Amino acid sequence: MTDIELIKVAQTSIVDEKDVGKAISLLSQISEQIGYGPYRPLLASVINDYNLMKHFMLEGYKDPEREKLYFSLLTRLYNICNDCKIAVLVKRNGAYMQAQSSYQSISLTSDDIRTRLEAFVQDTAMLSLQTENSDQHKNKLYADHQKYVARLFDAVLVSPVWSHDVATFAEKTILSPTIDINDALIITSAIMLAAMATTDIEKWKVLLNVYREAKDVRLRERALVGWVFALPDTGSSFFSEIRQCVSEVCADEHCRNELKELQIQIFYCLNAERDNADIQRDIMPTLMKNNNLQISRLGIVEKEEDPMQDILNPDAAEKAMEEVENSMRKMIDMQKQGADIYFGGFSQMKRFPFFYTLSNWFCPFYIEHPQLQPTRDSMKDVGFLDVLFSHGPFCDSDKYSFALAMSSVIDKLPANVREMLGNAEAVSPMHTDFDKQSETYVRRVYLQDLYRFYRLYAFKNEFRNPFDKPNSLFLTNEMFADVSLSGEIMQVVSFLMKRKQYADAAELMRTQDVTDNADALILRATLSQHLADPAAAKDDFIAAATLIEKNKAAIMDDLSDEAALLAAKEKRILKGLAMATFRMGDFKSATDYYSRLLEHDPDNQTFLLNLCVSQINNGDVETGVNGLYKLYYKYPENLTVCRALAWGLMDLQKPQQAINIYSKMLIKGKLSGVDNLNVGYCAWFNGDISVAHDYFRKYLYRTKAAEKREKILSDFMKDKRLLEKNGISEAEMKIMADLALIKEDEDK
Repeated sequence: MTDIELIKVAQTSIVDEKDVGKAISLLSQISEQIGYGPYRPLLASVINDYNLMKHFMLEGYKDPEREKLYFSLLTRLYNICNDCKIAVLVKRNGAYMQAQSSYQSISLTSDDIRTRLEAFVQDTAMLSLQTENSDQHKNKLYADHQKYVARLFDAVLVSPVWSHDVATFAEKTILSPTIDINDALIITSAIMLAAMATTDIEKWKVLLNVYREAKDVRLRERALVGWVFALPDTGSSFFSEIRQCVSEVCADEHCRNELKELQIQIFYCLNAERDNADIQRDIMPTLMKNNNLQISRLGIVEKEEDPMQDILNPDAAEKAMEEVENSMRKMIDMQKQGADIYFGGFSQMKRFPFFYTLSNWFCPFYIEHPQLQPTRDSMKDVGFLDVLFSHGPFCDSDKYSFALAMSSVIDKLPANVREMLGNAEAVSPMHTDFDKQSETYVRRVYLQDLYRFYRLYAFKNEFRNPFDKPNSLFLTNEMFADVSLSGEIMQVVSFLMKRKQYADAAELMRTQDVTDNADALILRATLSQHLADPAAAKDDFIAAATLIEKNKAAIMDDLSDEAALLAAKEKRILKGLAMATFRMGDFKSATDYYSRLLEHDPDNQTFLLNLCVSQINNGDVETGVNGLYKLYYKYPENLTVCRALAWGLMDLQKPQQAINIYSKMLIKGKLSGVDNLNVGYCAWFNGDISVAHDYFRKYLYRTKAAEKREKILSDFMKDKRLLEKNGISEAEMKIMADLALIKEDEDK
């Protein structure tokens, strides 16, 4: 096994198995394999204490603290395991190797850290009092500070397990009003990355406490994302302190609502590629087609065109403008809902040297960033950076991309375009009314920054990705087991079902006990239908109906709204049961349910069709066919009705009438797929073996040669009752399956 694989096994032996002896054996092997000496004394100390524990037990001593002491050994072993993992990452992985070499032994307990961070704030405040060489001094001040913060970021990333004193120092530093907020944000992200690599309870608690105590909304939301992403995947009993802290913080309704929003926002991030594909397919062609229009500070305006165009096609310009406005409105609506509409464009702009520095991916956008100095110099007379900082509707990573890209082309732009860059429309032509100080917005843009990092950073694969499953579905994490999140989870489930993400919705539903909640049972039943599990859907619908019936007496006659809601639920349950039993092949029950549905909605075409099909499959063929004839005359173009009627006629042993229906479909070019199989049946029942043979071959046309016989014979067996009813024996079915391959054999 590799070093990392051995460490994972050791972590499992500690966290899940709670086996000190096994863990000691594995860690001894790891220590020898990686040749890393500093952890051997720590491991030797644990071994010595464990030997004493075994000795006292062997001597028959009863120690009431033995369980507690055993767990303390596990904790010490886990910390050693984490430190070993960091040592391996530093030796094997590019990002960690760079971090180790760049941070130059910064001590995370040193008061020098706070002193330097506070001095920077004081020095920047003094800049306004300086008159000589102020720009040069300012640039050097920011450059030196950014280098130091980048080193501090790296030091946190590769730091071993924190003591309580280190964690307290870090927490107080981050929350201190005397340091720059950007520094606090960057350090918080560094702690998140470090805590995600190895579950360090002290690092994790810093993130949680910053979330609880921070006054600045950006710091608070960054800490929220941090402690959620850094939750351990398993080991809820081992990490009981984390589980208890989660339970406490989630007692606050506001926190639970933020967790719900965070879960939904993660799904919007995960759909960034899909949303970009939709934009490229449905929106960009319209914008490109109408490129005689341009976006200016005055809105959408026309370029100068051939004056003859107004004469030849007077409405063209107005229609083109309307198309562009509609396309932009679609993008605005997507963005308002939470979609990451800029990922596709800016994902191609992450190759600047700026993004070679790890900490820059987590750096809030600020104009004085040292690597923006060329941009500042080239745009000295343009207010572009100020506008980008104040009005850009992008995440920080994309703002840096935009600024760096613009600096490379600024000299090539016409004067009027350069002038326009100083207006808000230059960076936000699709004006939005977002509250950029709101928790929702701040959290969203930070998630977009993180999504870009985990998708585009050169060494992205070296980090645990919170956007990969199962990490992305964090509400299923067992650390939330003691938290009542049923209301929030059901809202997320509804969101996912609207977006047809049924598998993810099902994962969330599995965390909930819904036995006493009719609404939740209906929701789960509906989800089961989408996941092709009609039996589970039936059970849940029946359970929901039982609950509603039990509580019906509590609904007062004068509560008309409540009664109407109850009636709607009962109809939904009835409809669900009809569909579930239909898909299960329980056509007797389906006939009953659809009959009851038609009592409330006698003209519903779908109910009528499914009732007729159920009657046919339940043996009442004539009644079903008569009903289908009525539908056929009323809806002659409905192919589902046509196919159902043709099948019913075959069941009545009237294949010629069925052929007549298929012939009309063939004339209209509507015959395809399984229709060829059924037309073959009709011909076979009529004795036209050659015609049946041709249609069966058409049906099998796209099937691999080796699978053709098995496929059509399987279909024959599924329809055995129908075939035998029309005089086809099982032997003839097998012969026909062989005949369907004759032409292919001749071709060979």
